[in-house]
Amino acid sequence: MDRATWRFFFFEAGYVVGERALGAARLARAEAALGTMVDDGAARVRWEDDPDSAADGEPGLLSCLVERPCGACGRWEVVASLGGVFDDRDHRRVVVAELACEVLAQA
Repeated sequence: MDRATWRFFFFEAGYVVGERALGAARLARAEAALGTMVDDGAARVRWEDDPDSAADGEPGLLSCLVERPCGACGRWEVVASLGGVFDDRDHRRVVVAELACEVLAQA
């Protein structure tokens, strides 16, 4: 695990008191695993405007979708997602890593 990546998640993501280092390590590993899946064509990450936030009067928020190809038909299907995401580079990186944890838990 890359120390700079671990430090990023240690300082940017929130965790239960006493488990911050473990959470940072979990996110760093998940980010790396999802990156490999994306490189191999086994997953992709998409960002789009969050239609629900615009309807709620908060335009400018995004939705993040992690997709994998369907084993039967090959079409992309959403396997993890989160809406209401601020368009901040560091925040977006934490969101993708959190969703990567969800995707890996499904495997």
